[in-house]
Amino acid sequence: MKALLALMVTTVAFSAHALESHYGKLTKRGHVYTCSLTNKTNATLDMKYVEFKFLRIGGHGDNYFTVKNRIDTRVRTGEKIAMSARATSVQTAEGCRFIAR
Repeated sequence: MKALLALMVTTVAFSAHALESHYGKLTKRGHVYTCSLTNKTNATLDMKYVEFKFLRIGGHGDNYFTVKNRIDTRVRTGEKIAMSARATSVQTAEGCRFIAR
């Protein structure tokens, strides 16, 4: 019984700090990729990170990699957020997401 209670308390404690993903729209201009998102929820989102998923189309190294930047920005209902990342000529972005608490 004590173990079950401890498990429930731990689960509630971790769920309060759980991060959630919000996938944005990816646009490209030259070698700069921009991830944008409009908050369509009924709550303010506490954005912690923006993450870009890249594919290496030339050169050496891993084919897929991510670039994760800390942003610490609050986005109210109806507001838009946009963040950018620069790629080299041998990289292309395949997707992006904002990570909120």
